[in-house]
Amino acid sequence: MPLHPEAHAHLERLAKTSFAELHTLPPERIREGMRRMAKSLGEPETVADVKDRTIRTDRGDLTIRVYHPARAKSGLISAVSRKTGS
Repeated sequence: MPLHPEAHAHLERLAKTSFAELHTLPPERIREGMRRMAKSLGEPETVADVKDRTIRTDRGDLTIRVYHPARAKSGLISAVSRKTGS
């Protein structure tokens, strides 16, 4: 299955940076880079719904958070992130 064009473009941008060497940079430089990257992505999608889910695995439970966009575009999938903390 091919990557969504926006995901592909994001990976192409990362490839042109020293993202792999992120661990060698001072925290303030990383923060500034993240701020620039977030700004370049434009306004975030409006979130209509957020649900916490638990996936049972043979290595224990994995808690995730699923974000559903307010305006579903054709082919747009919900975002899923691993939930940590309380």
